[in-house]
Amino acid sequence: MVPSNKSNGKIKISNASCTTNCLVSFAKIIHEKFGIIEALMTTAPSYTPIQKTIDGSSNKDWSGGRGAAQNIIPSSTDADKVIGKVIPNLNGNN
Repeated sequence: MVPSNKSNGKIKISNASCTTNCLVSFAKIIHEKFGIIEALMTTAPSYTPIQKTIDGSSNKDWSGGRGAAQNIIPSSTDADKVIGKVIPNLNGNN
């Protein structure tokens, strides 16, 4: 985010997560062609900065302490909120 008094007038694009970038493309096409009433998604991310490379402790929950290479651990995402901002007709359908 750039304060308005610091802007140079050029367009700024803020990239979302890889999950959001993938889902929003499919959601737009499917919603335009068929309409989306309700949807579920599952994401199995590769290594992320918060994942451990070997088993260890986690302050958040037990699954966060598992080694990323040996385990596929579902994690939370805010992709649904961002999709609602990009495709306003889907805002609140999560």
